Amino acid sequence: MRRLLLLTLGALYASGCAGGIRDVEAPGDQPVVFGRILASEDGRRLDGIDLLRNEEFRLIVLPDGSSSASDYLPDEDGVFCWALVPGGYSIAGFFRAFGASKVSTGRIGFGFRVPQESGPVYIGDLVIEFSRGSYTLRVDDALGSATHPCGLGTRVVKQLMAPVGEPGSFRETLPICNGFWGDTCGRRNAGVIPISPRASTSFPPLSTLTPRLQWQPAGNGTFSYDVVVYEAASWVLNGIQRHQFPGHVAVYAENVAQPSLALTTPLEPDTRYYWSVRLRDGDRVSTWSSHGYFDFYLVGFSSAYNQPFTFTTP
Repeated sequence: MRRLLLLTLGALYASGCAGGIRDVEAPGDQPVVFGRILASEDGRRLDGIDLLRNEEFRLIVLPDGSSSASDYLPDEDGVFCWALVPGGYSIAGFFRAFGASKVSTGRIGFGFRVPQESGPVYIGDLVIEFSRGSYTLRVDDALGSATHPCGLGTRVVKQLMAPVGEPGSFRETLPICNGFWGDTCGRRNAGVIPISPRASTSFPPLSTLTPRLQWQPAGNGTFSYDVVVYEAASWVLNGIQRHQFPGHVAVYAENVAQPSLALTTPLEPDTRYYWSVRLRDGDRVSTWSSHGYFDFYLVGFSSAYNQPFTFTTP
């Protein structure tokens, strides 16, 4: 039987250090949420660390109202069983590493709540399917056919995780590289190309808390734009490397007519932010714009793709 994974998020968030995951035999009196992670790429299972392929796949777990996240490394069967401090959480996104240099991240945005009462809560099977640089998400209800993984005899409550954090109203989403949007994708960009702040491998500093975000016009000129700004959340890989990730939404504007947006409400000082733009045609929207990079150094190189744009406030 698989041992219970205890994510000591409450103590770690309080101390400002995230990323602690350890195995325990029993959850004690804490509430437990469980389910399964089924991630695959073109039919091949992704199960945490693949030594043969030199790959890693992790999920990023973020508590509501916090900018400190934690990573979770699924195992070969994908079953998870988490003892968490009561409150709201989201499986905010994923982190993939290929070899020593190439990294891909993406948003997931499925939320769940840990109740005050003890006992197991089934939050569903999260299915992530990658194919040709894009991915689809869904949550399946497989409680009826699943074996209880936590080793507890108490009654199971079902509260399936649900999408959260995707701003705006829309009926349909098409990939940003779909021909419907025109020629919007290149070797290093998918969607609009940012002008100010420019795409960067870091978080370029700004001189104002109310910046004007600008980008090159995209499509055939008949589309409007949605703009989102996320406060950066951070998590620590292997207790050493601190990573940033789009966290909670700080600004959202819908149906912007021109390829720019001047923020009127000041952002937080000395804070890192992500931002992106999507195309809109009535109630049909694209996926969010992103960029990639490939940088050489004296001792090697680093690369990434599917990255939002970034900046830091003064």
